[in-house]
Amino acid sequence: AGRGGAASVVVESPTETPATASGVDTEDAGPCPMKFASRLNSMKDRPDLWDGGTDVMGMVARQGTIQGLDLVDFNYPQHLDKCGVAEVRTALSDAGLGAGAICMRYPKAFRLGAFTNPDPQLRREAE
Repeated sequence: AGRGGAASVVVESPTETPATASGVDTEDAGPCPMKFASRLNSMKDRPDLWDGGTDVMGMVARQGTIQGLDLVDFNYPQHLDKCGVAEVRTALSDAGLGAGAICMRYPKAFRLGAFTNPDPQLRREAE
């Protein structure tokens, strides 16, 4: 058992996913199905293995090629500040994926807060 009592799962064939290897019935999982996600930044590694672009939409398309992956985890504003909702939805749909999470990321200058930062200049910049 690993952290939190979770058991390790060994995927032994290219047609297995962690869910199927663990015996989870993903077709009838009830109100809380087991889905697998990956951070979008994971697609920055080994760009030599992908020729579909390294921008946000290219990385979503690359994630769509990963067997067993269901969801993409985005960082905001890093991944979404220059993309429209319709563009992201289309990219996810084309890749056969959904959005698993939108994680708030902030510049180091705002580590003490943005609108509540003790520095008045940083509070103004946050507006």
